[in-house]
Amino acid sequence: MRNNIIINLSDPGSTSGVTTAYRRSTTSLANFSALSDKNNFYAGTPSANRLIFFDGSNSDQMLSDYQTRVSPRESNSRSVTVDFVNAAAGDLHLSGASVGDINLVAFPNPELPKTLTVISEMRISLIKERTSQHQ
Repeated sequence: MRNNIIINLSDPGSTSGVTTAYRRSTTSLANFSALSDKNNFYAGTPSANRLIFFDGSNSDQMLSDYQTRVSPRESNSRSVTVDFVNAAAGDLHLSGASVGDINLVAFPNPELPKTLTVISEMRISLIKERTSQHQ
């Protein structure tokens, strides 16, 4: 998991409820990539029921506690609030103070251009195939 903005501002409800940015169903980190990093985890002001991380047994209110738990993962991750153009309408472009916020800078993904090229080539191939079928 890299370069994600994970925000959960839901109401934790009763004293036994929790709002957590990242929840796992097990305490094992065996299937958690060692490359996970540069994520932004935010669940509101840290408290006993507003957590960065929860796995059913362990809970971390503070990013630093979570980073210690999952080290060496997440060493460059952050916990900051994010402003979007209009999240309710699905416009998740950054706005206001979040534009240019150094805490929201992502890793370059060298695989992305390759992926986009493959997708483009697949689309071109599909278009050519459909065109030839209709001639």
